[in-house]
Amino acid sequence: MIGSGQAVTVIEVETDSAVVTFDAATCNHSAIKDLSLFGYQSAASTSNAVNVGNNCPVILRDDTIWFGASAIYNNGVDSLIENCFLSGYVAAVTSQGANWYVRDKLDTTGSFPSTYAFLQGVPFTGASSEENHFVRCDFSGDYMYSVAIQDGTNGAITVFDSSVFSSPILVSGAKWTSFSNAEIGSTIVTVMGSYAFGSTTIAGGGSNIVGSGNFSLNL
Repeated sequence: MIGSGQAVTVIEVETDSAVVTFDAATCNHSAIKDLSLFGYQSAASTSNAVNVGNNCPVILRDDTIWFGASAIYNNGVDSLIENCFLSGYVAAVTSQGANWYVRDKLDTTGSFPSTYAFLQGVPFTGASSEENHFVRCDFSGDYMYSVAIQDGTNGAITVFDSSVFSSPILVSGAKWTSFSNAEIGSTIVTVMGSYAFGSTTIAGGGSNIVGSGNFSLNL
C-alpha cells in the first residue's frame, strides 16, 4: 500500500481499534509506504495503531504512525521499519519480535507524554528470533524510558548503533545489549538481571549508573 505522501494520504480510526493488522498466516513482506496512519486518539486506548503478527516480515517506510496504545506492536521477524515517525500513548514500539529499525524517530508528538519509546517484552511463544537492531534512530521525547528491555527469559539481543536517547534506559532481563556510538542524554542507566551489556560511553557530569551483571562502561 503506497500513499502520495505523509501529509497527503492519511488513514485513521475514530474508535478504539487498530488501523492496520498484518495477519501472521498470510503476510509475506507486505509493505506500507509514504502515508500516515493514526490510531485511536485517547490515552485510554487499548488498541495499537499497527499490529504485526507472529513471525511476519513487513516493510514500513517513510510513514507517520501515531496514537493508539502503541504506534506499532511488533511480533514480526526480519521486518524493516525505516524513516518513520512513531508515537503512541504507552509506547512508540512494543516488541515481542526481532526486526530492523533504520533512521526512525521514536518521539512524542508534543500533545501527550508516553511511557516508552521502545519496550521489549518476553518473546512470543515459538518466536524464531529475539534480536532487534536500531541504526541512527532518535529516541527523544517526553518518556519515562527511552528504552526498557524487560525479558524474563533472558533471551533478548538488542543493538543500538549511532542513536540518541533523551530519557532513562532500563535493561532488566536480557541476553545481550549494546549501545555503540550513542548519545545518552539521561543521567540514569539501570542494568539488572541481564547476562551481558555491550561497551558503552557515557559523558557528562552527574552520571548515575546502576548495574548488577556483566557489563563494561567507558567513562
